[in-house]
Amino acid sequence: MLSENNAIISHVLSRNGVNVHKFMNNDIRLVEVRDAHVKELGSNTFDLLTADGAVNNDINPDNTELDTVSLIISEIILATRLQKQEGCFVLTVIGLQYSITCECVALLSDMYNCVQSIKHFTSSACDEAK
Repeated sequence: MLSENNAIISHVLSRNGVNVHKFMNNDIRLVEVRDAHVKELGSNTFDLLTADGAVNNDINPDNTELDTVSLIISEIILATRLQKQEGCFVLTVIGLQYSITCECVALLSDMYNCVQSIKHFTSSACDEAK
């Protein structure tokens, strides 16, 4: 929520009362898009970051986890650049079936004091989101 005391830190698009930052095509898998985020928002400025990106995989849903890995890695890289020391990072992971996804979680356990895996209440029993 913005008040008179909050600085406006970038040009934003307002969507239902939520401020959405728009950087090029917003594909953070691209280095230049991640760099634009850091340049505009500032390095190590946020206590809390969330990453709930998804890859449209309606054509081949069996590959959702593998197709999402590059996005997860990019979300982790961007978080390390935007987040304050001792910050909190909430990441959505679709499945833990493949070793590369497990390695991403292992990387987080090296970077953070505490890593928790939570099956959120609103997901269906067969949904792999964690």
